[in-house]
Amino acid sequence: MIEAEGLNANRQALLAVIAGLPVISLGCMFGWPITVKHEITCHNDPIKNITLMQNSWMVAIFHVGAFISPMIVTNLMDYVGRKHTLLILTLLPLMSWIILLFASHVNMFYIGRFLGGLWGGTIPIVAPVYIAEVTGPKLRDFLTTVFLTSTLAGVFIDFVGVNYTTYCVLTALGFLITFCFVLCFWFMPASPDWLAKNGYIDEASDSLTWLKGSYVPLDMVEQEILNLNLGTYEATQDLSHIKDFFSNKGRRRAFITLQLLALAQTWSGIAEIVPFIHAIVPDSAVKPFETILSIEDYKLVFGTVILLFTFLNKYCINFWNRKLLLQISMVGGGIGTFFIGLWNFLKREKDLYVDEYSWVMALGLITYFLCIIIGIGTLTQLKEMFSVNDRILIVRCTVMTISLASCISNMLYLPISTYFGLYFNFWIYTIYSAISAVFVQLYMIETKGKTLQEIYEELESK
Repeated sequence: MIEAEGLNANRQALLAVIAGLPVISLGCMFGWPITVKHEITCHNDPIKNITLMQNSWMVAIFHVGAFISPMIVTNLMDYVGRKHTLLILTLLPLMSWIILLFASHVNMFYIGRFLGGLWGGTIPIVAPVYIAEVTGPKLRDFLTTVFLTSTLAGVFIDFVGVNYTTYCVLTALGFLITFCFVLCFWFMPASPDWLAKNGYIDEASDSLTWLKGSYVPLDMVEQEILNLNLGTYEATQDLSHIKDFFSNKGRRRAFITLQLLALAQTWSGIAEIVPFIHAIVPDSAVKPFETILSIEDYKLVFGTVILLFTFLNKYCINFWNRKLLLQISMVGGGIGTFFIGLWNFLKREKDLYVDEYSWVMALGLITYFLCIIIGIGTLTQLKEMFSVNDRILIVRCTVMTISLASCISNMLYLPISTYFGLYFNFWIYTIYSAISAVFVQLYMIETKGKTLQEIYEELESK
């Protein structure tokens, strides 16, 4: 159990469990196209004659919603509070799962995915703010680390579950996870930091009392928030505006660096490999090894290995330099996508039988996921290159960048696969990964172990 100084450890652990539920649900939403690709058992009719462009939109429209919602969510969470914002926004995935479960026309799938995207664009913004304002520093760092793990756990449910159950069951499970979050989170405390800043001192006292497990007097609320390091009571009084990122060379370079890293993360292939993984790893690729494990068990083992990789992230971040991690991530990820593309290229040749060499593709996928997870997958530069005042706005901009880039690449993925071949997509990812590695080497600076002032001074002088 992770201790938080001055806070009730059991209640902090409860918060950690509940905080992971919406992220798992988000992962299920992100991996939902896997279930569509494999089988839709409840509503076959609207999918039978789906066109290539419609299939692309079913994936891409999620990111359209995720691009729009960050524009308004910061005002909402400042107006009604972090907790109530999360509860209000959870109506979106609940409606999304219901629509996807009972859809009878392709347009209903569009609506369901769009609503899910609206929600998906808010979780990376609101959830970290709430967590920062109700948990101690140790638990806060832990939850930040497991954000990627929880997301991939949701994808894992779709990737593995589709081999053992139906589309309806998996969609209903996504709804159930979200509904459980609402039931549990309803009884959690609101942010004492937000309550105190908005004059709700009595409610802030009640919230702190729950978090500590002991009474906090009204006149001690603000001091207790500072003592417990819950949120950023004084530092967030004046948040940044987008123009502030271009006020000097250091801030401008930091902003550009993070947005280009966000593009590198997306265009390295993650936005396509996850939702289309069943097309990338066809059953025929593992049939030669069915004497050892079934196809379903192979995918279970593969998904488990990828999920376990996420626990390496914390170790790598603590002990390795940031530039080195990013370079390993981009070069290794590029090598992985190259071999995936090579296997698919050779598979197109009618006189070649490459299924017995499917281990090459599996090795490429494992290499890709391992390298992406330990480096570019988490964007640790977000915390190191920006002040507390900047982070809410920079997260909003980064989510919008990732969403727009994902939408573009999703729309291009299936047409490119059809007209040029699946391999062509992966070699594009390899080229972009190589370009990103060069960018990291030439443009980025090392940020590990440096203060924000030292980082900005180096950015301005370079």
